[in-house]
Amino acid sequence: MDSPVQQLVPPVVIISACGLLCLAQFARYSGIISRLRSLHHERFTGLTKLPSLSGHEYELMNNRCEHIEVQTHRILELAKLIQKALLLLVMAVICMIVSSLMIGLGHIWPTVGQYGSVAAFITGLLCMLTSMLFVLAELWASLRIVSDEHEHIETIGSIQEENP
Repeated sequence: MDSPVQQLVPPVVIISACGLLCLAQFARYSGIISRLRSLHHERFTGLTKLPSLSGHEYELMNNRCEHIEVQTHRILELAKLIQKALLLLVMAVICMIVSSLMIGLGHIWPTVGQYGSVAAFITGLLCMLTSMLFVLAELWASLRIVSDEHEHIETIGSIQEENP
């Protein structure tokens, strides 16, 4: 039988890995939230300018405001994916802490400690895996949003060239 210190190594390593993943996802989440706030500000500014515009300028600003509304909804979905990933990473850390506690309990109450630590460890790994699937989904969707924005800006640019 391994010593308690040896048994605690896997959960501690997973806790460290989850911590690094959380740090990266919190940074990503923060960037997404900042982008949403920026878009809300831009849309609000555009909507307040609309009454004073006319003709082609009105159409461009109205089109931009509509596009921003669509874009903010899509970006909010990205934020929700990252939020789910973060929640699962935190759950994984909690499971690894419980696993560590169960390893310690196993020296007092072997049966409960052994099965409890394994169950908590596996649950933590499943939370971590599911979290990474949410991150993968967010990465996949984020490029589509940026591509849509790029196409929209190019369309506006071509309209500007046609109507100087």
